[in-house]
Amino acid sequence: MELSQNLQLCQIAVTTCGFTFAIVQLNIEYAWRRKQFAMNVLAEWNSRTGTYRRGIEETLPGLLDASGQSPERRITRDLAKEIYLSDKAGKYWALRGHIVELLNYCEYIVVCYDKHVGDQDILKNSLFETLKRWYFELSHYMIVATEERKYNPWEALEVFMKRNFPDIDEGNEQRA
Repeated sequence: MELSQNLQLCQIAVTTCGFTFAIVQLNIEYAWRRKQFAMNVLAEWNSRTGTYRRGIEETLPGLLDASGQSPERRITRDLAKEIYLSDKAGKYWALRGHIVELLNYCEYIVVCYDKHVGDQDILKNSLFETLKRWYFELSHYMIVATEERKYNPWEALEVFMKRNFPDIDEGNEQRA
């Protein structure tokens, strides 16, 4: 009788060890995939954002730079409205498209971060300062788009930025 009990205990121990090993392996695999995803985001960063950055740069040189732009290069609320209301024949039509695409991609990045799709350390250390600067510079456009559309098309981006950078909107009131 003792032999059968010992065999049962041994089977339980082996099963428990196997189950534990499988869980550990899955967690390692998920962590590796999150790192791969984040590294792919970084590798594709320029190809995904380059066209939009260059398009914005052509119309508003220096806007997305970190070098402390001069006030005349910033998007004021009035300019944001002019850009948003631009039609296909308007001088800001292409700029409007570039801003929308860039904001959409920024939102994609923060959603991936929030949902742990990509490695959070890699995304945070590599992209957050740029995302923060772009959000700040494009925030008046976001406000105007929200008012005109009657919903916030970049709500996830805005919530993320305000949660992670509570002082992000400081200084925008003076730029209106």
